[in-house]
Amino acid sequence: MSLRVYRQVGAFREVLSQQTIGVLIGTALGMISFVGYTPEFFFGLIGGVILDASPGIGGHQSLFRLLAVISACGVGVVFWLLWLKRNKMQEMPVS
Repeated sequence: MSLRVYRQVGAFREVLSQQTIGVLIGTALGMISFVGYTPEFFFGLIGGVILDASPGIGGHQSLFRLLAVISACGVGVVFWLLWLKRNKMQEMPVS
């Protein structure tokens, strides 16, 4: 587990070192980790509440619908960011 965490932190640090963040790399890394690991705190509780409210297959279907919606939102954000990046690159003058 800790090897995975350090590998992920190393990947974040490498990507951020190529940006113009400078001395704020630690702060940016902390914010990314906070956002990235926050769902782990809540999904156990949310899953338990959903499964307790609707035991059996109905609860599992509700939980997986929630996870599908959240995943679809993540995919939508990725496409939105790609769209923003593409439009920004088109606006940049070619030198």
